[in-house]
Amino acid sequence: PGVFWCTIEVTATTASGAQAVATIKGRGDPGYGATAKLLAETGLGLSHDAHQNTPGGVLTPWTGLGHTLVSRLRQAEGGTFMKLHVRSKL
Repeated sequence: PGVFWCTIEVTATTASGAQAVATIKGRGDPGYGATAKLLAETGLGLSHDAHQNTPGGVLTPWTGLGHTLVSRLRQAEGGTFMKLHVRSKL
């Protein structure tokens, strides 16, 4: 009771037709619980991980941390929080 499981899938398609699919699975409310996890991992990445100084003003977590953030999210919750699959368009 009171525990929800969710799966969120986001697909991005390039001009050449290649696709990247990001799947986030987790326990709890995706709008509340997943947001808190993403914010926490972003903050930890900013404070503890080596990352490039990206030129610009206000950046999204991805443009600011890139693969460092992806690595953190893949390891979160014992590797069960986020799975990233890359596939070509059929």
